[in-house]
Amino acid sequence: MMKKIIFRALVLAGTLFALYYLFFLGPSLRYSKELAALESALAAENFNLVQNRLALINLARIEPESPGAYEQVMSNFENLKSTRQIGIANTAKPSPADQRGGREIAEIAGKIPELSGRAGAVYERQDQLIAGISDWLNLEEKRFSVLKQIIGSDENLANLTAQTNLIREYDYWLKKIDELQRN
Repeated sequence: MMKKIIFRALVLAGTLFALYYLFFLGPSLRYSKELAALESALAAENFNLVQNRLALINLARIEPESPGAYEQVMSNFENLKSTRQIGIANTAKPSPADQRGGREIAEIAGKIPELSGRAGAVYERQDQLIAGISDWLNLEEKRFSVLKQIIGSDENLANLTAQTNLIREYDYWLKKIDELQRN
């Protein structure tokens, strides 16, 4: 008799736990995982955009009289090229969310392709800049005034502005994800 009661209590407790997991805990865990995946994807793209922008700004700030100016140009140029390549590769990745996590996740996941497309456009518009800096590096007489003209072109400044606005938008979505994770 006592064994039957214990057995029924265990079966009831197991059933209740399974239902709790199925209806409450499971969806909550899935929601958290999807938010974390979205945050990771957005943070990686944002980080790469910031690194790309820093390389470009550092190129513009190099003083020709400073010791090691040419090495600074080379280092920042390599950083610009590598972050551009990583950025183009990241724009080809699909959205990590599975779209079942609710309206908020669907909204953020729906934004990722648009943001990635805009980031890809920023990276693609750097082709001319990279070609210009490569040409400058191949010159025998490296005048920094020519490099400053290449970097300070109107097209490059417009692209830098678009990149800055995109970084701000990434920050907005990352903050929104952070708020959703707190709730």
